[in-house]
Amino acid sequence: MSRNAQDPASSTAILQPVKDIILFHHSAIPHVESQYDTVRDYHNRGAPDVNGKLKWPAGRGIQYSFFIEKSGELIEGNPPERVTWHSGSWKWNQRAIGICLAGDLRTENVTGAQLKTLAGLTRSLQTRFDIPDDHLFNHRDCHATECPGRDIREMVINEKNKVTTSKIDHLRKAIDRSEPPRKYMLERLLSRLIRLLPL
Repeated sequence: MSRNAQDPASSTAILQPVKDIILFHHSAIPHVESQYDTVRDYHNRGAPDVNGKLKWPAGRGIQYSFFIEKSGELIEGNPPERVTWHSGSWKWNQRAIGICLAGDLRTENVTGAQLKTLAGLTRSLQTRFDIPDDHLFNHRDCHATECPGRDIREMVINEKNKVTTSKIDHLRKAIDRSEPPRKYMLERLLSRLIRLLPL
């Protein structure tokens, strides 16, 4: 289940056509199921850094492109092409699509529903924007922070590989049950897939 919750206030954000990085975050809010509205309201207020300067401008709504609740619900906060303030670096903000998972992942685990949604979303964004696996990063990879707690990048890659392996196994079973000429076509397809995929 997903919903589009783009904030009207964020409609004035800068559009940037080149996105070649996906950056994973966590909300750092423990033990609360539904968190999108809380994070959106916090971002909308703006936040001063230690010097009193705003880390991001107030009145622009949530600063992630996507937010995934613990239930696995996917919420689009901003179009992925939009530049938002989520990484701590303007250079990274221009290039990165920010995805936030609900929860304090320093002490909590990613739910199965979140991981399934995240892996599907990541795969879709990688296809749409031609983003390779080596351009998937945890927030701490670009900024001095503990975010997102756990190694989300590794979890996503492992989950995507499990799904791919499952599909290849399913194709192998279909080949075993097929007769020529369909069997030969499926064997060629499987051979091409295996050459293309890093398994």
